[in-house]
Amino acid sequence: MPAYFARCLRGLEDFCAVELSAIAGLNLRERKIRTLFFEFSGPPQRLGEVRSLDDIFIHLGSHTGINHTRAMLSKIPELLPPMFKKLDEEIEIIQRYRELSTNPSFSLTIGLQGRKNFSRFELQNNLLPLFQKHLTGTYIPNEKGSKGAELDFRISLEGDQLDLGLRLGEKPFHRRTYKLQSRPGSTKAPLAYIMASLASIEADHLVLDPCCGVGTILIEASLAFPSARYLGIDIKEEALQSAEVNRKEAGCEIDFKLGDARRLRLMDASVDRIVSNPPWGRQVASHLELIGFYREMYLEWKRLLKAEAKLVVLTDQEEIMTSLLQGESAFLEVMTYELSLFGSVVKIYVWQREA
Repeated sequence: MPAYFARCLRGLEDFCAVELSAIAGLNLRERKIRTLFFEFSGPPQRLGEVRSLDDIFIHLGSHTGINHTRAMLSKIPELLPPMFKKLDEEIEIIQRYRELSTNPSFSLTIGLQGRKNFSRFELQNNLLPLFQKHLTGTYIPNEKGSKGAELDFRISLEGDQLDLGLRLGEKPFHRRTYKLQSRPGSTKAPLAYIMASLASIEADHLVLDPCCGVGTILIEASLAFPSARYLGIDIKEEALQSAEVNRKEAGCEIDFKLGDARRLRLMDASVDRIVSNPPWGRQVASHLELIGFYREMYLEWKRLLKAEAKLVVLTDQEEIMTSLLQGESAFLEVMTYELSLFGSVVKIYVWQREA
C-alpha cells in the first residue's frame, strides 16, 4: 500500500488527523508534530480533497540514527539509494494525480530541525549527484523566482530521523489556485477551512467576517458549505478589491462591503456565525490600541449574533480575549486551539452566544 506523509500547522494535528481518517481505506500510522504518516491505496485525487493540510508527500522512505556531526554529510548519501527502489511506481502515482512530461524536471528541498553541524545547502550539494543518477529530467533549484519543477523531492531531518518525500501536487496544498491576491497577515487557506469547520455552519446561516481582508475565510467556508449565506466586511477598499478577485476565481457567492468591524450597519441578532481573523501582533501599532478595538468589536459580536450562535476568532491576544469572557459575558467558551503561526503562538477561540 502506498505510503504518504502530510504536513500541517503545529497545534492542528488532531483536526487534520480526523479529516484524513474519514477517508475510506486510509490507515493513519503515526502522528508527530506537524506531520502525519499514513497509507492509502485509493485514488490520489481523494487526498487532494482534504482541505486542512498544508501539503502531502508520497513517502519514499525513512532512516533513524542521524546525528548532528559533519560525518553525516557523506553518510546520508549512502543511506538513500534503497529509497529509490520503487521510484517508478511512486512517480506513476503522481501521473494518476496530474500530468507529467516524459522526462520531468525535479527540485530538492531540505528541511533541518534541531542542531546540525552542517547546513541544508551543504547536504543538498552532496545529495544532488545521487538524484541526478536516478532521474533523467533537469534539476531546477527551488529558489525564489524559479519557475518550479514538475517533481519536488523533500528531505526532512527532525531529531535523529530522516524522511524522504515526493510532493503529490505541483504546488503545496495550502497555495489555493483561487488566491490570486494576498496581503500581509492574510489567513492561510487550510487554517481558514478549519476555522469555518469549527463554526458548524448550516444551510441558510448568515456567516459574517467583519475583518475579511482578501476573503480567504469566507471563500473556504463557501466552498465547504455552499448552502449558507456569506458577508465579508473590511475597512480597506483595496482589501475588498482583492477579495472580489479571489471570489470570482473560486466561483463563490459572497457579498463584500466596506465597513468598520466596530460599527456595522446590520440588524441586531441577525447573524448566525462570525468567523474572523481580526488584527493582532505585528498588524497593529500598539497593544493599547488593540484593547479598545477588541472591546468595541465584542459589543458588536454581542449585538449581532443570535442566541446560541457561534463565534470563531483567531488571535494572539489571549489576555484581552480572557478579559472579554470574564464577568457578565454574553458568551460561553466552547473550545480553544493553540497553534504556531508566523513565529507566534496564537489561538482559535470558539465561543457560543448565550441563549
